[in-house]
Amino acid sequence: MGRIKVVVGILIALSLMIWTVQPAMACSSGSGDGSDPPGSGIAAKLVFIHQPTNTIAGTSISPAVTIAVQDAYGHTITSSTLAITVVIKNNPLGGKLAGTTHINAVKGVATFANLSIDKASTGYTLKATAGCELTGTSNFFNIMASSPTPVVTTPAPVVTSPIVTTPVVTSIGQTTPALLEVSVTGLVVKTPPMLIDQGGYIHGDYELQSTDGTVTLDVPNNNGCWDNEGHALTSISAGITTTTPVTSGDNAVVLAYAFGPDGANFNPALTLTLKYDTAVSTANVLENSLYAEGWDGTEGQMLTGVINKAQKTITIQISHFSTYVVIGKVLPPPLVTAVAVPPTTNAIDQVVSLISASETNPSSSSLVATASIAAPDAITTPDVPQQTPTPNVLAVNSQPNHVSIGLILVGIAAGLVLIILLAIWIARHRAPWY
Repeated sequence: MGRIKVVVGILIALSLMIWTVQPAMACSSGSGDGSDPPGSGIAAKLVFIHQPTNTIAGTSISPAVTIAVQDAYGHTITSSTLAITVVIKNNPLGGKLAGTTHINAVKGVATFANLSIDKASTGYTLKATAGCELTGTSNFFNIMASSPTPVVTTPAPVVTSPIVTTPVVTSIGQTTPALLEVSVTGLVVKTPPMLIDQGGYIHGDYELQSTDGTVTLDVPNNNGCWDNEGHALTSISAGITTTTPVTSGDNAVVLAYAFGPDGANFNPALTLTLKYDTAVSTANVLENSLYAEGWDGTEGQMLTGVINKAQKTITIQISHFSTYVVIGKVLPPPLVTAVAVPPTTNAIDQVVSLISASETNPSSSSLVATASIAAPDAITTPDVPQQTPTPNVLAVNSQPNHVSIGLILVGIAAGLVLIILLAIWIARHRAPWY
């Protein structure tokens, strides 16, 4: 009996292992380590290859919706045969999806040829699911009534609502969706009017630019643009703002633009170009340190940007509207070097030799007395070249000072000494007159 219990336990454990491992095995093909060729990796996502298009209610969506099983690198896994199911995700009026909604992939791609929705509305999306929690979501699309009613607008002195165009019925009975004009504030549309369908997809390529050329926003054809409630974006605004993030001491905000309406989102991202040349000079910021940041009012996120130094621009990709700023490092103040000014020499450096007087032997026939004064150096100033005083002429400052007066007194004293010595000599050597 005990052996039977052990065997039963082992069988149960093996069953649980097989049940657990099987889904994981069903989702993968190949090692997925990068050594396998493209299309042989592990399934990571479902991607709508052919998106659902705007269609009349109750008729099949054409062309057929196709969904691929792809790996993390965007390669379709051609060996995959996963069963894929499609349902309505965004359902404005409770429409019902008809047709074959559960199909196995063939070479990694499932084709849904007869999908239809019974109620007319805007903003539908489809969701695809497969084993191992693989999912994917389509773009927005519209389902239209079989006999669309033209939308009529009432003229007003000031147009504050989007301009609505009338749907056009073609010869084969199909209709094109009504187009809305996007109102733009703070920017100028290069080729107006800017049109968008009710599903939120842009019709035409548009370039929006500020009047001073600082901001350029590129919105390409068929780009998805929705407000924060998922409706078609019918207004765009932009302007300089002083509400910016707080930067550190050595950084400064060069320029900041706020875009609205807040929360608007885009798929794919839009290209925003900011011109910074004048602002950098004003803010005294180092050009090599510039970077862009998105700021939602509470926190900032650094963005990867491309700087063009020749055109003085930084280009970023934005997936939603917010405040976008350019920040850079503040240049340090210039170093001030003190310049030494050579001093002016007003005083005369003088060397006055000692006056020496020596008397010869009284019986000698001569008496020698010498007194010499060294000629002073010339006055030296920064702008006056050095001059050599004329021989036997005492160089004196044009403005008398204590040194020059001393020289005069020394000269007078030396002269008196010579006169006295000469008088003594004459007195001693003069013959008696009697």
